[in-house]
Amino acid sequence: MPPPTTARSPVIDTPSTLRLALTCGALAVGGVGLVAATSSVEDVAARDVHAAHAGAPTAARAVTTHARTVTVRVRDDVFSPKRLTVRRGTTVRWVWQGRMAHNVRVRSGPARFDSGLRTTGRYRRTLTRRGTYRIVCDPHLALGMTMTIVVR
Repeated sequence: MPPPTTARSPVIDTPSTLRLALTCGALAVGGVGLVAATSSVEDVAARDVHAAHAGAPTAARAVTTHARTVTVRVRDDVFSPKRLTVRRGTTVRWVWQGRMAHNVRVRSGPARFDSGLRTTGRYRRTLTRRGTYRIVCDPHLALGMTMTIVVR
């Protein structure tokens, strides 16, 4: 019996391709490696963003998802990931993980919301309007604590 060969994974560019890759048990993420099929979209996004900050090669720094719920980590002076592309109707859940107080506020976009200033907890919004949401943390705006969500 010949030894198994390793092939490069194709680019995952459609929901059906993503489902197929997950059904097969692994998924290549931005050149970082293989991720178990049980990993959540949030875990995959966090690994890709972490690799990008660590200087590892990645195909793209933006995270695109077709999931219905996506988690964004609110850390001290950074949203992780900084850019998302989601389908209309997706719920975005922000989870506070830093020590400092932060807020999540839409500076510009098709709908407005503001989480209020907090140091712990979660905040979620279901994005029903298509467009680009520019989100900021007001106390840390000068430090570049911003993110962008594109809703298609």
